[in-house]
Amino acid sequence: MAVLKKLVLPLAIVVALFFGITHLTRPVALVATVERGKAIMMVPASVTVQAENISPIVSEVGGRIKTEDYNLDPGLRVKAGEVLAHLDTTTLLLEMERTRTDLESARRRKEIGIPLEQDLQNAKDVLADFENKFRSGNLAESELNKQRRAVTQLQQRINLEKAAEDQLIASFENRLKTQQVQLDAATIKARINGQIAEVFVNAEQFIGERTVVATMITDSRTVEAKVSEEHYSDLKVGQQATVRFLGLGSQEYGASITKILPTADPATQRYTVQLNVDIDPARLAPGLTGEVSIITGVRENTLIIPRRALFGESVYAVANGRVELRKVKLGFTSLYAVEVLSGLEAGELVIVDQLERYRVGDRVRTQTEVAPQS
Repeated sequence: MAVLKKLVLPLAIVVALFFGITHLTRPVALVATVERGKAIMMVPASVTVQAENISPIVSEVGGRIKTEDYNLDPGLRVKAGEVLAHLDTTTLLLEMERTRTDLESARRRKEIGIPLEQDLQNAKDVLADFENKFRSGNLAESELNKQRRAVTQLQQRINLEKAAEDQLIASFENRLKTQQVQLDAATIKARINGQIAEVFVNAEQFIGERTVVATMITDSRTVEAKVSEEHYSDLKVGQQATVRFLGLGSQEYGASITKILPTADPATQRYTVQLNVDIDPARLAPGLTGEVSIITGVRENTLIIPRRALFGESVYAVANGRVELRKVKLGFTSLYAVEVLSGLEAGELVIVDQLERYRVGDRVRTQTEVAPQS
């Protein structure tokens, strides 16, 4: 009996060591627990940043572009009203001074009065005297009528001269207003907040009227997503989304749908959706691309697993230390997680990493990762 005990004890130790070593040499599978939580349905799409408006900068008047205050530089950010360039106004200022002088002279002449006005007053005095004489019988009617015609003719001449004076003054005033508009237009300003895109002129260059000197891109941006036909009916204005721009690193930005265009691109059969993104528009260069996930549905208290656990329409579950292949029926799908409608139970473990290395029946140890993100 003692001999048997001596044999059994070492054998037990050997067996324990064998199973312990065997357990320790099993591969470690990274697993996630099937949990109840919030399932989110997300529609993926590509996004592109569009400039809301590309605006030309036009010089309404012609002239030489001065070197002083020349700020037409591609890429320069400017605000509405900021001076971009000046045209030489030396000749225009001289013309304005002459117009002011002519206007003042015309106004003074009008104040002095027309010389014929005194002649008219004298003719009226004579007419009054003739009327008295005619009533007393001391003047022929033909003489009276002759004087009346003289008064009328003088009045008409005076009226014509006054109208000509008023017209001359108005023409000088209008000319001065036009010259002032030209003077103001000789200072080329930004009409909107934005960034200068292209410049077509240089300092000291002579340009004509209505010359496009540059183009500006407004600060306003439109972020457009292209959504496939199969998801179009799921979209609604106001739905929330998450956007990541390829040129801005891995950071994600909140967004919402502001507009859904009703017709698809005939070439791609994709619909355009406009998004309001929670980001400084100045960081969104026109042409910047990225990805968006639009939330189209939410279900509470449902089974969810990481998307990384999917192996086609199946998952690798671990039960009693062995790998099992489970066919699953899926529901809502988001960026990181997927809803499981059938095939798994809460609390079970699914492999989420290096799925290609496992086979049904493999014995594994498990290491649990954190709960899946929605």
